[in-house]
Amino acid sequence: MIVQCCVCKQVRNEKGWVPPDRQASVKDISHGYCPECAQRAFEAIRRYHALKNAAKSVAAL
Repeated sequence: MIVQCCVCKQVRNEKGWVPPDRQASVKDISHGYCPECAQRAFEAIRRYHALKNAAKSVAAL
């Protein structure tokens, strides 16, 4: 099974995350996040929650 980053489309192999070199059938692909895209996604989620919590604090005043 090929694991492909759902953001940048790189694939994971025994050497790490690399650009795709072939097309695989849909049933052969599993999607996830490469480390770089995962870090960006989690940072965006943290910013979203920080802003949401700040808005709640201001609304409570």
